Amino acid sequence: MSKAFFIWASSVGTVDGGRIRVGAEAVYNTFPFPNLDPQVRSEIEAGARAVLSARSYFAEGDLDALYGDPEGMPPQLVGAHQKLDRAVAASLGL
Repeated sequence: MSKAFFIWASSVGTVDGGRIRVGAEAVYNTFPFPNLDPQVRSEIEAGARAVLSARSYFAEGDLDALYGDPEGMPPQLVGAHQKLDRAVAASLGL
C-alpha cells in the first residue's frame, strides 16, 4: 500500500489487532484520487501491475505471509511497492 493510501486507510479504516482493515466501501473506493491525466494514470496502473506480478511469484503464500514481516518481504515485491508509491505520491503532488 502506498504511503498516501496508508495514511488514508489509517484515518478512515478500522484497526483490528493493530492492523488496518481495508474495506471496499469504507476505505478503498473512497480514496480521494484527483483527476489524473493519462500519463500519470498509466504510471500508477503499471505500478499496480508490477505489484501483482511480484506477488504471483509467491502465490503459495497468503498476503499475511508476504506482508506480515516487512523485513522478510521479497526484494522484488518491495521494489514494486516503491515504484507504485512514487507514482501515487507524484499524482498527489507529494
